[in-house]
Amino acid sequence: MKYKTILLLLFFGLMIALPKQTSAFWWFNQKKVATTTVVTTLNDQAIAKYKIWESAFEKKNVDLVIANQNNFSFTISELNYLFETEVNNIKSPTLTNVSLTSSNGNINVAANFHKFISGRFSFIAQIISVDNKIRLKLSYVKFYGFSVPTSWLEEPVNSELDKYFAFLYKDTRYKGFTFTASDNLLQLKPNF
Repeated sequence: MKYKTILLLLFFGLMIALPKQTSAFWWFNQKKVATTTVVTTLNDQAIAKYKIWESAFEKKNVDLVIANQNNFSFTISELNYLFETEVNNIKSPTLTNVSLTSSNGNINVAANFHKFISGRFSFIAQIISVDNKIRLKLSYVKFYGFSVPTSWLEEPVNSELDKYFAFLYKDTRYKGFTFTASDNLLQLKPNF
């Protein structure tokens, strides 16, 4: 009788301890590994896309823009990841907690602003073409929950966009751009 009781206790002890020791091989832990791999792969794709953007636009290389004109598309989650990565690399960032969403062709942006005054701001924008230039058309701006005239943000942002894309606008091959915004994908396609 003692022999059967000891064997039974040993059997149940193994049944309880065995899954903890071999949990890496159990099917329910494989989902966690697969999810981490998928997220890492998506983040790697975002970084690869950004490197193409950076080599073309940040270095003002028109030939690279032309060669990659169909590759300037980012999902909303990729853009949020890239903003988060960039903010983490800056000692005193102007914007933190940036959150992008997209719906009905609009881009919704919310972020914490830290410069001469600090606070949460948000705006809704459309990217449009004016004289073949990229323009942000704001329909709503709030700072600290209070409405702010859209021109207060629209004019400085469009001025900065002009400076950023000036190398493209000056090129004789440039004919404008096409911008597409769906619920999850933003695509900027320069036309030559």
